[in-house]
Amino acid sequence: MKHFLTSWGGIAEPLPAQVTELIPPALAKINTALRPIEDVVLAGLMQRLWDAGVPQPKAVTLKEWRRLLSPIPADVIAMAFDELIRSHRWPDPPKIADVIRFVQPEIDRRRAWKRKLELAATRLRLDQKASEEAKIRHQVWMRNQTPEQEAFLQEIRAKSGGQPDVGMLIKSLKEKLMEGIEA
Repeated sequence: MKHFLTSWGGIAEPLPAQVTELIPPALAKINTALRPIEDVVLAGLMQRLWDAGVPQPKAVTLKEWRRLLSPIPADVIAMAFDELIRSHRWPDPPKIADVIRFVQPEIDRRRAWKRKLELAATRLRLDQKASEEAKIRHQVWMRNQTPEQEAFLQEIRAKSGGQPDVGMLIKSLKEKLMEGIEA
């Protein structure tokens, strides 16, 4: 899947069916993984942090903690608090920057995946639109063929045994052009 989302060669090709089926559920999953923490869950995690022996900040600072941590997913905050419990050594309360230092790499990783999946979803929509437009152009072209063009296509199909062969098409076109020049 990475090839089709990140390489220039993959961009030129339409997304394979097995990749297109995975994009909507993967995008839903990453959106869920980036859902902000609920206030009740944040309060419980903060209480767990203080119960573990980490010094508690002042009440004014706690409001700021809640404001800055509220957009972050619960599992990421829990991981950051666990890391903070393991690593905090000072008698002073930890700073919000200590928590953000543990949170930021995971948030950046999830946001990067969300951008990739949104790009893939956009590509999927564009591939579908291009496919539909190509079908419409083909239908219009087929309706607007002259009887000579129709006979020529039937002749090429008969020569190729129903298999699309560009070489056969070029050879037949050259023959037709030569016939036209000689006549």
